[in-house]
Amino acid sequence: MTMLNTQISSIETFGTSSANFDTAELDLNANEAKWSSIFNRFQEISSLEDNWDGFDAPRPEYELILATHQWLIKFMRENKNNPPSRILATLDGTIAFDWEASNIRNQIEFISPNEAEFSSIGDDIRPQLSTIKIGNYNQVHGLTR
Repeated sequence: MTMLNTQISSIETFGTSSANFDTAELDLNANEAKWSSIFNRFQEISSLEDNWDGFDAPRPEYELILATHQWLIKFMRENKNNPPSRILATLDGTIAFDWEASNIRNQIEFISPNEAEFSSIGDDIRPQLSTIKIGNYNQVHGLTR
């Protein structure tokens, strides 16, 4: 195992406003490169400006970035072997994480500082969509396994 010193600091999102995130020094295994990529992409997303897509898409709001970052740190600490397949900014100003397996795709989309939507689509399951309170970490944690 190696140690990854993941630092997301001074993310400039609102002109002179910034979020100073704590350094999360985490013991990661073979998924270190994937987690590093996720955090690098998170930092890019948190630095987006309005109209980042050229078609007036809003940037994620400051409070949403903070809440998502807190959730992501906690999720990574408890799920070192289950990094998201990707992270993306949406055209609605939200932040989404995808997990893909052979025949199933789970997504958590952080729609506000207090809520996320979970969806699951797959060959052998009926599509699911539910809204989850972000503070209810255990509920979200169990859905992504």
